[in-house]
Amino acid sequence: MAEADLYQWVNLTKKALFADNTDYKNDTVVIDNEERLGDLHFVCEFKDAKPELFKARIVSADKKNAKYNKNEKKRNRAFRMEKDDCIKAPPHLTSDKTKTKFTIPVQLPPAGGNKYKIEAKYDGKIIESKKIIETRRRLYYQIISMKQVSCPKSFDNFEKEFLKADCKHMIEMISKDESKKSLKFTKTIQRKNKAAFITHAKGKYTISKYSPYAIAIIFVNNIAYITENINKDKKNIKIPSFKTASKDLPNNLTSEVTVTLTNEVGKPVYLWNGLDDDDDAAKKGKYWLKAARIVKSDGTEINIPPDAITIDKSAKLNTGGYHKVKVILDHKVLANWADKILWEGYNVKGSVNDLEGVLELETYVVEKFLGGFSSGGSNEVLIATRSWWSAIKKTSQSLIQTVNHEVGHKIGMVATGNVKKPAVKPNQVTFLDSNTPDSHDDLYGQYHKNCGKKNNSKGHQGPHCENGVNYTKSKNTWYGTPKCVMFGSTRMKDSKSGVYKNTPQYFCKKCSKSIRKLDLNGHNIAALRNEFK
Repeated sequence: MAEADLYQWVNLTKKALFADNTDYKNDTVVIDNEERLGDLHFVCEFKDAKPELFKARIVSADKKNAKYNKNEKKRNRAFRMEKDDCIKAPPHLTSDKTKTKFTIPVQLPPAGGNKYKIEAKYDGKIIESKKIIETRRRLYYQIISMKQVSCPKSFDNFEKEFLKADCKHMIEMISKDESKKSLKFTKTIQRKNKAAFITHAKGKYTISKYSPYAIAIIFVNNIAYITENINKDKKNIKIPSFKTASKDLPNNLTSEVTVTLTNEVGKPVYLWNGLDDDDDAAKKGKYWLKAARIVKSDGTEINIPPDAITIDKSAKLNTGGYHKVKVILDHKVLANWADKILWEGYNVKGSVNDLEGVLELETYVVEKFLGGFSSGGSNEVLIATRSWWSAIKKTSQSLIQTVNHEVGHKIGMVATGNVKKPAVKPNQVTFLDSNTPDSHDDLYGQYHKNCGKKNNSKGHQGPHCENGVNYTKSKNTWYGTPKCVMFGSTRMKDSKSGVYKNTPQYFCKKCSKSIRKLDLNGHNIAALRNEFK
């Protein structure tokens, strides 16, 4: 296949800033002229001719060019190629023995790696331009990081994956301001401090002039969300037997109960502890405890004081979290529970072995840890350098995998162009994403062409790719090996083999086809157009 003579960066506007004549690394191409940006212009020259007999068109110069289907073209005007013979000389143009010139602007489709040439017809004679034009796209990024966190020393694999010439991704990721701009350390980014942190990070952002083609990649320590959990432990509480009418004996009665915290479907949950210093210091070190009570068989409740409940630190996860607590029931709680039938005051009237009831604990637990986060409405992505409570920092390979994934979301992956999005507000209608091509059959997430109004998130948030893996809904488990960076987790436990499988850094072939066809005009993409603040 013939090499290109010219390159056209179809997503950028004609602006001197972008034509900076700089030779960047990783197979990028120098932009030395504003004419190489946005619409393609070609000049026609006449002498002693009849302009009304002139017609021209842009034709494919490569059988492997990415093509858009009818529905994609209907959704997005930019996906359409100029129709045959639609380029004509202006009707007012005249030509005599003096040379006459006019310029024709042509909007090429937004796909990367497509090759075109110009074909002109005059009075039935066809002339082809010898020059071949190849399309590229370009975006800019800035790395910002917290103090005390380690981000990758090299982003070559990130840049190479988005350029990836053999798959024709042709998105040049250009690094700007490599000073990293250290941010104040925050142990965990969570819902209540996220907005303030983003505002703090904006103060270090220096590439606004490249908007709407710029992305801030922000490295943080941990990202986790908190939620409430009610644990109902339905068991008998055992206490020592006694038959003596000793006045002092009930004062010595205690019962220790160990409770394993689980959610409504019986899966372990982990206390919100050790993730935020201010939270850990609140409520005498028991921020994680909301309330505790015993619900008797007649429905009445007995409150358990916070001092009676402690973390069972003997049951520590290898990543540092806790999912068990100890509850100490003293004589006062037991006396109230057993009521006056068993003793009046301190005069025992019978023998007590088991007391039946429900022990309810309301705790604050970890809803989920996130490897990263990509806002759908602004141009930042957050990348966590730790997972769970582990003291082990993520490897550069793992971090680049997350960067590729979150930036993939930022530019429109996984493509959902033909999938109706559900209304967010009561009077809002469903809508289609015009900037992305049609979805492929390994798409899963809140939106899917086959799921209708049902949620098929499969434990992950947003559109993802399940190439290479399968989901068991009844058990909320996966099996297989992820083949795409757009799988919804950095790794997964194969439910059949029990082996953990890492998600790759690269896009699968199905997603590569989508990336090539994305419309990356930042003016039309909220996640690029709107700067974080």
